Amino acid sequence: MRPGEPPGEAASAPPLFAPTAPWPAFVLSIAGLLPAFALLYSLQTGWGLPGGTAEKLFLAYAGATLAHLGGVQWGEASSLASTRLKAGWFRFGASVLPVVIVTLAWLAPLSGALVMLAAAHGALVVFDVVTARLDGQSMWYARLRMWLGTAMILCLLTPVVQPTIASL
Repeated sequence: MRPGEPPGEAASAPPLFAPTAPWPAFVLSIAGLLPAFALLYSLQTGWGLPGGTAEKLFLAYAGATLAHLGGVQWGEASSLASTRLKAGWFRFGASVLPVVIVTLAWLAPLSGALVMLAAAHGALVVFDVVTARLDGQSMWYARLRMWLGTAMILCLLTPVVQPTIASL
């Protein structure tokens, strides 16, 4: 309920871009992007890490992030199992699928792996936003995921669409 809103009236969802995330979640989420940016910089310039290390760490970090977000969905599905909303195979399956995609990405060449991880991050952002709206949850997490997911997707696709500075 918002200030000035009569009790009992259905509250509409806040605008999708309203900055309402709790401060610790916002700061820690932004801090979570720093390794992705640093590894992207190293991958693009060849600075700081010996050959191939930046690629491996970049894939590992993007994969770990995706697996973590899948784990968040598992926790969400578990909490729904005890409410009026039922979490079935689809919801629990969506929480396990990111780990499967990460495993498959490790088997692909770098460009293919980056595209796979970017697509999976994008799909999970959409899933987070849709399920947050359907479940009537606070939208701050969905808004935060939209911005952070977009940043991670751009990080993952940059080496695919732009030649590395080190190779020029």
